[in-house]
Amino acid sequence: YGAIYNHYAVQTGKLCPLGWRVPSLDEAVLIWGYHIGNGDKKFPATTMKSTEGWDEKYFDSSTRTYILHSGTNKFGFNSRPTPTISYSKFSFGKSYATYWLSDHDSKNAYYLGISIRPEMVLSTEKYRVNFKIEGKTVRCVKSL
Repeated sequence: YGAIYNHYAVQTGKLCPLGWRVPSLDEAVLIWGYHIGNGDKKFPATTMKSTEGWDEKYFDSSTRTYILHSGTNKFGFNSRPTPTISYSKFSFGKSYATYWLSDHDSKNAYYLGISIRPEMVLSTEKYRVNFKIEGKTVRCVKSL
């Protein structure tokens, strides 16, 4: 699952191996768009998630049924649930994954979030946080 970092560590540019880097907000939107355009349009998060590690199912109140929500890992993104640190509390559930992105300004930092719900890839624009001290994981992308 990897280590947990605050965004100040991300800003150093030293977390990824040589030739790799933490993706930007624009790159996260491209990754998400690729999964929507080439995968399951109704449940895009399914193609990004690993086939194991997620809670087995969740209750969908709109249909009043339980839905399995393990992923297919169709394109090799292989996202697994990740731990976080928020307000000095460690949390490791099996219902979400959050990855820091490189974008930030003086107050906010951005992250990509993947939810337990099969249709949900959390909007990176909506989920910017003003707590750069929160702990999240990173996914590195190859530099071109």
